[in-house]
Amino acid sequence: MVQIAYGRIAAIRRTAPRGARTISARGAYVAPGFIDLHLWGAPETVSRDAARGGATAFLTTLGPDAPRRLLQRLDALNVKRVTLNGAECLGVHLEGPFLNPARGGVLRKSAMRRASVRELARLARAARGRLRLMTLAPERPGGIAAIRWCRRRGVARRHF
Repeated sequence: MVQIAYGRIAAIRRTAPRGARTISARGAYVAPGFIDLHLWGAPETVSRDAARGGATAFLTTLGPDAPRRLLQRLDALNVKRVTLNGAECLGVHLEGPFLNPARGGVLRKSAMRRASVRELARLARAARGRLRLMTLAPERPGGIAAIRWCRRRGVARRHF
């Protein structure tokens, strides 16, 4: 028996406490909710679809774009974050713009640029404290400074 309290696993027991509400999981799997760190799309759709697939939370991902456009997109996400019906949006994953065009895959190479701590700080402010993951190219100019900036602020980093 898995005991849930306030949306979290509180205990694993052999029997349910007296008076507890029980739900049979016979023939099914019981697992904690998954967190998807890399989802693209409109937050409302992503939230609903992620929940259907077993995720209870996600990071919404934005790719390389012009500086002003990225700021606008982050602002739009902040407005929408309170109206989601499904998995919870834990914040933002910026996949770029500080990427290496030689390794950029299908992302817009024309929007990739050298890392700038000043621009990164503006993006983080626009995310209103919800920048959680930053994908960047450490080998590009400014990459190491951006990594240090992220580390000091608790933003997870990954390379591309």
